[in-house]
Amino acid sequence: MLSIFLASAARRLAPEAAEAARRRACHAAKQSGYTISAEAVQAAEWVMLVTSLPAPGFGAEDILDLYRLRWRVELAFKRLKSVGLNGPPGKDPTTAQVLSWRTY
Repeated sequence: MLSIFLASAARRLAPEAAEAARRRACHAAKQSGYTISAEAVQAAEWVMLVTSLPAPGFGAEDILDLYRLRWRVELAFKRLKSVGLNGPPGKDPTTAQVLSWRTY
């Protein structure tokens, strides 16, 4: 039998971000033709993550910080793709490094 250990982390959003998240959740439900439950509206106020990182080595704040950093990397790749760069322009490692630093 395979055992997988999971850890979870949650943080309540700031009041402004929570309000925006509630609006987005209500709008998405309405667009899909559903009525959103009160529980789902309340859950929209939170960032909730589940990870397979070893719990003793990573606390909730560590997990949330790592997720935030990972998301920034994903957004950087999305920006690069939106301007037509599907990879570094050339094979020179220095050029690729300069390009990646300019995206932040």
